Order: sequence, then C-alpha cells, then structure tokens
Amino acid sequence: MLHSLAMSPPVPAPQHPPASDAGRNPLRNYRHELFAQARAICLPLIEAARTAGYDGMTPGNAAKIDRMPKVRARIKYLIGNTEDAVRAKREAIERELQCVMLANMDDFVIYDGGRPALDLSRIAALPEVERRQIMAAVKTVRYTENGPTFELHGKLEAAAQLRALNGLDAPKRMELTGDRGAPLIPDVTDEQRAKALQVFLARRAEAGA
Repeated sequence: MLHSLAMSPPVPAPQHPPASDAGRNPLRNYRHELFAQARAICLPLIEAARTAGYDGMTPGNAAKIDRMPKVRARIKYLIGNTEDAVRAKREAIERELQCVMLANMDDFVIYDGGRPALDLSRIAALPEVERRQIMAAVKTVRYTENGPTFELHGKLEAAAQLRALNGLDAPKRMELTGDRGAPLIPDVTDEQRAKALQVFLARRAEAGA
C-alpha cells in the first residue's frame, strides 16, 4: 500500500486560466455586466451606472464598482477582445436606436379639450433610467409665443439604421471574388469588349482557314 502510494504520480496543481482569459465569461451580476460593457465602450462612470440601471448613483459609488476586480477584468477583456467589444458597442447603439424608433407622441402630450398640449409631468415622475430612455428620443425643445414645442428624432431614420445594423437590408451590390479578394468578374469597358470580340473573330477565322 505504501509502495503504491509512493509510486503514484503527483497530483497536478490546479491550473489557473491564462491572464488573457480573465473576464472571458459575462458577470453573474447583470448590472455589473451592463456596467462593464458600458465602460468598455468608453462611457463615463455616471453614464455607465445609468446604463446599468443605477438611479442617482454618486461618482464615488460608481468608482467603487469600476474598481471591483471582477468588473475590471471583464472591462479589460472586452476592450482587448475585438469581437466582444464590437458586440458591446453594437448593443449600446441598438438600445439608443430602439429608444428613438419606439418613442410615441402619447408619452409627451395630453389632449386638453381635444387639442394636444405638451406635458412632461408623467415622464418626470418616472425613475431616472426610464426617463432618460424616453427623453433620448427628443431632438429639440423650443419655447414659442404659443408655448413650448419639441421635435423627436426621426423614427424612420432610426428604423433604417437598425435594419442596416442587423443586416436586414438587401445587398446593394454583389460581386464574386477570388481567394485574394480580386473580382472574378471585373468591370469591363465597352472598348475592351470590342477589342476582345475582334481578337475572338480573328482567331476563329484563322482556325477555319
């Protein structure tokens, strides 16, 4: 028994993941994950906290989250990993475009005697994150002699950008290419076609002779 124990191979030490793999997995705390994604695309501390759903967070508390080892590792990984960083940026852009596309005039107006009037009291009563999401759709607010007026960002433009972002548009141009990216069917001018036809007819005449 002692001999068998002595001859048994040593138990390998636990292997830690390489430093480059630290932060590979999304954080279990969903808000921390959203915060890390926001920081990876260079959003400031407070804006990252808002994106993660922290209402009214102070810069000091946001900095505490930013300094958490798991959060730092996740941010570093997202920044260093091109695919994940692009995905995080894409999701942030898509969230903003969704806010614009889904905005509804009824969020901003009331109908007093059948006439629409601007009313932001309902929006002002919402939690900060929800309020900022709705107000992101507003392009300008102006005061006129007839009262305040506002303009929303273009819903159709936002929808068009979302289609392009998600690859839903039909391709504008299709081109066959070789292994080095060179077109298999290059653009040919009418002059080149005429010369090629002359050469073809001359060779066919020679072959017939």
